[in-house]
Amino acid sequence: MDPPEDFRVASEEYIITIRSCASMSGHSHWARIKHKKSAADARRSHTYGKIARMLSLAVKEGGSQPDNNPKLRIAIEKAREVNMPRENIERAIGGADGSSAETLEHIFIDAFGPGGTPLLIELISDNRNRILSSVRALLNRYGGKIGGEGTARWFFEPIVIVCVEILKNKEDTLLQCVEHGARDIENTSSCIQLTIDPDRLNDFLSFCKASPDINQMSLLYTYLPKQQIALSTDDAQTLKGLISQLKEEEDVQDVYAAANIA
Repeated sequence: MDPPEDFRVASEEYIITIRSCASMSGHSHWARIKHKKSAADARRSHTYGKIARMLSLAVKEGGSQPDNNPKLRIAIEKAREVNMPRENIERAIGGADGSSAETLEHIFIDAFGPGGTPLLIELISDNRNRILSSVRALLNRYGGKIGGEGTARWFFEPIVIVCVEILKNKEDTLLQCVEHGARDIENTSSCIQLTIDPDRLNDFLSFCKASPDINQMSLLYTYLPKQQIALSTDDAQTLKGLISQLKEEEDVQDVYAAANIA
């Protein structure tokens, strides 16, 4: 016996509704995936742009041979860490003789953030006035300000962190590392981490290249705070927001803060 007419109509509407919801759900899921992929692509492009500037400036300042240019070696390692395609790396290095690279500048801004936190903002830019204006606006928005030249840098010490693998003669090799500029030595799970003064870096890298007992694995040029100021919870959160916004600027390579906000 056929079901009542009103039941059959209601059932058909229910089926249509379910099918429609399923279709909309699939569309919504694909839209979310597409949005996430677009955001990831944008972040990747943003990171590649920063590193391309670093590569170009390193070549401009020290030549295109990584063995003779520690800054270029550092830039190449950063590129590899984020899986920057080889052709992008080669394009940035090869294009460093162009007019666009000629206008690149390595700039440091001394600034003070929330709670009076000393900030050292590192930039590579081809338009000093534009990026200074952008940084000043962000600092003002978060309760910070640009300081006089050297006022914040005083709080930081430039160092190079080198990870090495000692292949043999560990004790003697480490003593030679100290003789060639290593200052602090720390054993980690993956390597021996050495702190080098920047003005001794070339000497140290030449030693690594010539020694059969050591394998230099990675380099990191950074600025460590000599002291850290204490911040309130609110100031620490505001500072995190400021640093995050500053790093969104393509010209900003890094932001160093003399405060513990981990």
